[in-house]
Amino acid sequence: MMQRLLYILLGISLLASCSTNKVNKSEIINDDEFIEVLKDFHKSEGIISIAKLNNKTHKNDTISPYNYILKKHNVSRAKFDKTLKYYSNHTSEYIHLYDSINIFFSLKQKELEMQIEEDLKEMTPKQQFASKNLWPKKQEWVLKSIPKNNPFKFNLNTSFQGKYVLSANVFTSPNIPTIEKRVELLVNYQDGTSEKSHNILKTKWKNYKRLVATIVTNKNKKVKSISGNIITYIKGEKRHFHLKNIEIKYINKENRKIK
Repeated sequence: MMQRLLYILLGISLLASCSTNKVNKSEIINDDEFIEVLKDFHKSEGIISIAKLNNKTHKNDTISPYNYILKKHNVSRAKFDKTLKYYSNHTSEYIHLYDSINIFFSLKQKELEMQIEEDLKEMTPKQQFASKNLWPKKQEWVLKSIPKNNPFKFNLNTSFQGKYVLSANVFTSPNIPTIEKRVELLVNYQDGTSEKSHNILKTKWKNYKRLVATIVTNKNKKVKSISGNIITYIKGEKRHFHLKNIEIKYINKENRKIK
């Protein structure tokens, strides 16, 4: 994203440099202020990217945030254009400024990663277990036929009591009207017994079916693991399967979901 912003600004500055009038350093935004402007531009790029993903109707609405940034720093558009024009003829200085911004965001990223690491240390084992998607394999599979060694089988060791939810988007060709019967989620206990999920939901999600299987552990038994599979293999079956957005989530025994 930083590289994209650099190219955008360099592109604008090259257009601005078409004029024969030269710009002096005294006429442009000072280095410290320009760095702060570019930092805000970079932050806005991230926000705009997220907004585009969430709302396709505002794909081209990018000018307003940048005008707001200039106003925030009390910088006129004319002075900003002059600054870009100056740096178009002094690219080594421009890249030096860009490097300092890149270092700034790299340090911020490290700070965030360290904070996340500290937060995880303070979590209980149960919270750590529930703070991520528990699905142990990759989240998207495209298969032309189901192999005998079903890649969707899984087994997760856990001793936590509560509710487990398995969900996935599944597309099949030819279509399987009762595909939810191919999904199973089990809880396995220390005494050797198991229980299978009893409520499996199917909802349409564009061209996919969203399958959701849930199971609640028996609080009177010690949990050993949860296991199951998303697609049950049928010998000799030739069918196209596409699975994605596979998740296993945990809800604690007080029925309070830990995100």
